[in-house]
Amino acid sequence: MLLAPPLGCALKPSENFERLSDVNPEWSQSENPIQVNIQDNSQTECAVARHQCSAQHKKVSCSIVTVLHDDFIVKHPLTQPGELRWAIESSSEPLVIVNHFQSSKKIEHMDLADSSWRMFHSPNAGGNSLESEVLSFELLHRCYQAKLLKTEMEIEYFPECSKKTDYSVVLYGRHIGVSVTRAMKFKGVFTHEDAQNLLEKKLYGIIESSDNVVEHHRWDKQILHVWASHGYIADIIACQFEQISRSLQLDTVVIITVSDVRSRNANIFTSNREIADLIFQET
Repeated sequence: MLLAPPLGCALKPSENFERLSDVNPEWSQSENPIQVNIQDNSQTECAVARHQCSAQHKKVSCSIVTVLHDDFIVKHPLTQPGELRWAIESSSEPLVIVNHFQSSKKIEHMDLADSSWRMFHSPNAGGNSLESEVLSFELLHRCYQAKLLKTEMEIEYFPECSKKTDYSVVLYGRHIGVSVTRAMKFKGVFTHEDAQNLLEKKLYGIIESSDNVVEHHRWDKQILHVWASHGYIADIIACQFEQISRSLQLDTVVIITVSDVRSRNANIFTSNREIADLIFQET
């Protein structure tokens, strides 16, 4: 299994980014490696969990690409689009990549792509995950030029009661299914057991939906897009995915996007303010 980027340029999932006003716009154009060192204020349990996983990944200098939009900012290693393209076009191995999303706006006030609004106004299979799914596509579209094919209820399965994938796209010339989930903890610290349970549930669903999707809607592989409320959670998800059964991993691409308390207005994890306070409370 590959943990991107394997070209000598790795960004630790636990590294958080400064406020938008602190972003250096020259980062995305610089030819020189940029070392990002952001102090983490998490408490002991989080630090221990982070250390257990991030110690597996060598920290090296890395150029950072900043994708600026009127309503949000996304940061990822310079090599990430190339690694993702290689995984989509050529690789039969699973892949994990990490990026960071920040926005202070509610989704209703964002200037989104037409396809994102199409998703926003389309019926889904239920639940309170609309914002996370719409912003998942918006991120894939802005950062990697994904084009929407089918929304959740437009994808057909046999049997109809099958597990479902959230949407499908064309990405680097391939038909890709995308399943979206959120990794957070309402109280306490997100653990390896939490990650194991989440990944097993979502990866099993990916396998079932891929087996049961009708032929004319079939995809070449799937992306599991995980929104993480904290950097240490991204570390744990990446670490646990490496250890999970290969029969569940298959060739799934896992994109982990850290969207912390500074993006709570986007309602990626919940629109309930009391629950949001529990998710983003100091641990």
